Amino acid sequence: MKKSLIAGASVLALAGAVMPMAGVFAAADQEATDTIQVTVDASCTFTAGSGTATYTASGTNQSGQVSPSLSSSNVHNFTVFCNDNDGYRVTAVATALAQSGVTDNFAYVATLPSSGADGAWHAQIAGTGLKNQLPDDGASTTIIERTEASGASGESFTSTYTAWIGTETPAGTYEGTIGYTLAAI
Repeated sequence: MKKSLIAGASVLALAGAVMPMAGVFAAADQEATDTIQVTVDASCTFTAGSGTATYTASGTNQSGQVSPSLSSSNVHNFTVFCNDNDGYRVTAVATALAQSGVTDNFAYVATLPSSGADGAWHAQIAGTGLKNQLPDDGASTTIIERTEASGASGESFTSTYTAWIGTETPAGTYEGTIGYTLAAI
């Protein structure tokens, strides 16, 4: 009888040793999750053909004239890119064309005259869905306003510059600017 007790004790000792090991393998699965974030900053840019440019024209005031006539030499092409989902705005402001020591300047006008003693100049801004044109007073004016990002190819517009040389405009070179500003909304 002693032999059977020894055998029984060995089986019990072995069973007790296996039980704790089985409990380690029966634990719940463990998981880990990584979060990846990429921030894309708002970016708005102009592609403005030749960038900052000088447009020139000349003529006489003997009978008044528009100079230059509409041609590619006085057209500036712009493309706007803006990835801001809230949209973007393009504003423009024009100054009078002035000459040092002369009070008869070329005022900026919303509509170019076809007659008159005084010189004037105009920017014809063209593109899809422009909000408005620049007013006579040369104040900063919104010409494009969008409530979403531009498409991958951007949005294009053109500015065509012309001037009326008045019948009493003094000789000389008159100079002014038109500034365009692009900003995310």
